[in-house]
Amino acid sequence: MLTVPELFLREIRLGDDTKKLSLGNEAYTPLKTFLKKDAWQFHEENIAKTYVYVDSMESGARIFGYISIICSAIELCDGQRPEEPVRANAYPAYPAVKIVRLAIDKSIRGNKFGEQVIDWVIAHVIDNIMPHVGCRFLIVDSKQESIGFYEKCGFTLVDSETNRLAANPMMFIDLHMLHS
Repeated sequence: MLTVPELFLREIRLGDDTKKLSLGNEAYTPLKTFLKKDAWQFHEENIAKTYVYVDSMESGARIFGYISIICSAIELCDGQRPEEPVRANAYPAYPAVKIVRLAIDKSIRGNKFGEQVIDWVIAHVIDNIMPHVGCRFLIVDSKQESIGFYEKCGFTLVDSETNRLAANPMMFIDLHMLHS
């Protein structure tokens, strides 16, 4: 039986070991490439903030998974738009935080680390962003094969034919409903 190491979630640091992340599927190569080539610089330049699962709180730790988030917006179909406040419905889009990357090492999958990092992001946005900046939704452009995972985490598919058939359909959680 595989022993899962004790992992910590923290901001990415210069010198973290980005090379050992193993995703086990060639389709996920862009996730590993982003981590190795762009995550640190994007983090430092406030393009996307990346949080990593590591085996040590020290710099140079091995990364077992990560999530990157940005500011964004979402346009919803009529049946999915919030009913209140009515005046907000005059705008085509609502403010959101977007998960732009999420990857978990194949060696620790099945241990709820993906769900835990989603729960952490929800709490982070509700506790640290919503009190200071207008932000109603958490969104993600899901891979088709990940829709079930995100639904299990509470996300809803944007209800349009174009979105349902997209390679990376948009999904959302109304954070106001969780926060109220």
